[in-house]
Amino acid sequence: MKNTAPQFDGEAGRFPFYFLPFASQLLYDGSLAHLPWLQEMPDPMSSAMWSSWIEINPTTAKKMSVQQGDILEIASQHGKLQAHALIAPGIAPDTVAMPIGQGHEHYTRYGNRGANPLAILAPLTVAETSGLAWAATRVSVSRVGLGRIVVFSGALNEKPPEIMHR
Repeated sequence: MKNTAPQFDGEAGRFPFYFLPFASQLLYDGSLAHLPWLQEMPDPMSSAMWSSWIEINPTTAKKMSVQQGDILEIASQHGKLQAHALIAPGIAPDTVAMPIGQGHEHYTRYGNRGANPLAILAPLTVAETSGLAWAATRVSVSRVGLGRIVVFSGALNEKPPEIMHR
């Protein structure tokens, strides 16, 4: 099998970030997004709930003057969407990530919450499998407003409290 270089949709100068949609651990593909008790359950990794979020690296967020919960707009050549910023130290500085499962257009009042990251993906496929190339879309990111994200715990990047030793 011949190795080929990865292909990305979007010119790096205009779309400087890699976009990584991922399956939600609670809503998975969104088929359970109509259940309010799942919407209210905190995400196991971020503790975010009740909406969509865009995970962004702390260093990148600082350079862009983005605070936790601010409204970000991500745009590809195929559309744009808005969601709250979630500052996440596990994301590479040139990447933004977003869980799928939210943003249905016709799926009850609970299932219609948030934004659908699949709506802005490039229609590229993996040659060997003909499956959707999930991580092949480049995006631009801009801060468009102040906001608050609903999280069960404190921010991911807060320093933990000091532990007293005897």
